[in-house]
Amino acid sequence: MTTTSFILALLLLHSNNAQILLTKTNNTPECTIHSSEFWRVCETHFHLVHFLTILVLQTEQHYFDLNYFTEDLLREMNGHEFPVTLSIEEYFLSDPNEDQTRRNFDESIIDEIGGHNIQPVERETLEKIKKLSSDSSKGYFIIVWDVATLHRFLDDDYQIVIPDARATYSLHFVFTSSESCKDVKYELSDILRRFWIDCNAVNVIAQTPCSCDSQNVYIYRPFVKTNSSWGITNVYTLQEINNNNRLITNLLNNLNRVPLPIAVFPNYLTAFRDLPKLLDTNPIYKNLTYSKGFVGKDGMILGTLAESLNFDMVLIGNKEKNFGMMGFDLQKFLPNDLVPDKPDVYRMYNILVLDEIFRKCSKSVVDHVFNIPRSTYSGGTKFWPIFLSDCVYDL
Repeated sequence: MTTTSFILALLLLHSNNAQILLTKTNNTPECTIHSSEFWRVCETHFHLVHFLTILVLQTEQHYFDLNYFTEDLLREMNGHEFPVTLSIEEYFLSDPNEDQTRRNFDESIIDEIGGHNIQPVERETLEKIKKLSSDSSKGYFIIVWDVATLHRFLDDDYQIVIPDARATYSLHFVFTSSESCKDVKYELSDILRRFWIDCNAVNVIAQTPCSCDSQNVYIYRPFVKTNSSWGITNVYTLQEINNNNRLITNLLNNLNRVPLPIAVFPNYLTAFRDLPKLLDTNPIYKNLTYSKGFVGKDGMILGTLAESLNFDMVLIGNKEKNFGMMGFDLQKFLPNDLVPDKPDVYRMYNILVLDEIFRKCSKSVVDHVFNIPRSTYSGGTKFWPIFLSDCVYDL
């Protein structure tokens, strides 16, 4: 995959680096990017973002279409209040002729009517909610022709599309063919589910601004309980979101008993299961259901979080096959990787990790949970686990 990058600062585009933006007027079809409602939704979604990256995911067939759309987008953006440092990156598929396999949308659950019982809040409260759902300083505005192309980019190199799982993402599919509108809601639901299931990206919306579905915005809610599982896609109009800007935030205060894969690094006094006899009758340790029997500082924090956030801990690994229950010998593989010989298993299945060795109380728990720099872990890790600290998590 080849890449071309373009850097802008405070919306000032340097002419020498603007070959991506070809000059041609009246080429872009009538899209919602020309409406004030579209930009109010963008400003709400990226409200806390300081560094916004526009990712243009190119194919040879639609190269000029995406260029014209990007040019038009930047021109419109310049007329709205977007006080961010902006960069543009352009990528091409490494094998544009690769055969496409049509995806099955049977598992996608879409609720176009529900999801409206979320009450609007003041701007300050919305900021607090958004800070608890993402890395608020980074945002990615992804421009791609259609959903199938985005799936191919993810298959080819997911880190180009999702470099930071905790960032804020807005997906924009530029296709204009009306014949695609029949399946568009299932396609958008499918790609949003993939952002969560494959990469744990939770702060994502999707739009088709130039299609017959241009007035709608899609968001996937992974913690909504359905009849058989968790996860549902809600659909809102631009006007509905502008009337209630909380509709495109994912609420993390109640996870509805969703099973979360969690790795625990056993350590005496911080995370262990065999209570000393003198503590057996201590009322503090009477109910260890939420912590799955773990006590110690890590164990008790885990239990408190599981109870307060209402999720179900699924412990990864066991004493025979230690993927999550890794034991004490950490020095042989830290800091290059956290799990020897099994990094893919670890990255895929562990969302939460507890370990006293990573404890840092110089930052708040919110920072630890939602704003951990990539350098904290091994280079190139796909899923950044969440480390918990000693500090009090104010729910």
